[in-house]
Amino acid sequence: MPTNKTYKESSINKMIVQKLKEFPEDVAELSIVAVILSEKYPEMTVFEQLEALVREITKKRGNFVDIA
Repeated sequence: MPTNKTYKESSINKMIVQKLKEFPEDVAELSIVAVILSEKYPEMTVFEQLEALVREITKKRGNFVDIA
């Protein structure tokens, strides 16, 4: 059984995700993934996953510039 803290955080994150769905698709997708990943993974892992997602989104839009 989850602790009270885990339950509350999960409920809050669900509310955040619901609100984020009101934003433009790309913004919502990136933000929702950030919330979900941050529940389970360390900051650096979240950063790396979001960086990959941003690259994917910008490639889909056709305005990707690889500066790496």
